[in-house]
Amino acid sequence: MVGPDGVKFDFLRSSSKESKVRAIRSTARDMIRTGTVAYCDFREGGIEGVELLRAANPPTIRAVVLSRPTKPEDVTKLLRNSDGIGLPSLDSFEWEKVKTIAREAKRSDKLFAVHVAETEGAQKKSEESTGRTEVERALELDPSFLVHGTWATEEDFEAMRREDVPLVVCGRSNNLLCSGDPPLKTAMEKGVEIWIGTDNATVCQPDIFRELSFSWAALRLHDSKAGSEEARELLKAATINPNSGLGLPFGPIEEGANAAFTVLARDGNLQRLDDLYTGLVNRARPDNIRTLFCPS
Repeated sequence: MVGPDGVKFDFLRSSSKESKVRAIRSTARDMIRTGTVAYCDFREGGIEGVELLRAANPPTIRAVVLSRPTKPEDVTKLLRNSDGIGLPSLDSFEWEKVKTIAREAKRSDKLFAVHVAETEGAQKKSEESTGRTEVERALELDPSFLVHGTWATEEDFEAMRREDVPLVVCGRSNNLLCSGDPPLKTAMEKGVEIWIGTDNATVCQPDIFRELSFSWAALRLHDSKAGSEEARELLKAATINPNSGLGLPFGPIEEGANAAFTVLARDGNLQRLDDLYTGLVNRARPDNIRTLFCPS
């Protein structure tokens, strides 16, 4: 499905610039409709891909753009034109070059993120070839955040907590692409900061309410005692957790602050919620939205 030889890239190569712009714009507008005010995109296609997203993105939603180099020499130019570097795997380049890319992103005060331990095969390959897990290797790069961790070990999660590195969990995608279950229970128990992701929009149309509902069901599958506090943590993963990590200009709802928030109608499917947090992650839908507020 994905990767350089997968269906996704084959389709991208055969698509016109105009059709890509239409698709990006349509997806961004759908995110606004479903309550999202900002998103982070791992952008393929080098400089052209970054420019494509900038041109297509509506002004009513913020895009944090992580560019993907096709060769290490592209990194300096990409960092000047994007918010950082996002690699699809630790094996995108030779290890020393990956370390150089990460250092250059940090020197430029830009984000650096990478996908890790998404599949059991990738985790085994890393351990067999290097003697270390993908998370262990990734933490050496001082990442801004990591994506997936589906096959991460308990020791990996403990290390992420010690290094204060957030994990973007992409539960629906992991299940649809048959790579595993989102590691929500272990991440929460180990104190790792969680963000909610899709990875990727070609598989999972970005809808934060669907992601929350799926994440809640996945968490309950592995922890029947999960309740209000765990539901609150999931809401934080979809709202306040990524704010500072992505450098978004939003803060809490208080006097003098730039606050972004959604007003939901507490009727219909949101009537008589005995617990607000569990009710929201389990039942809230885009049609509950009455107002979406985001400062310019």
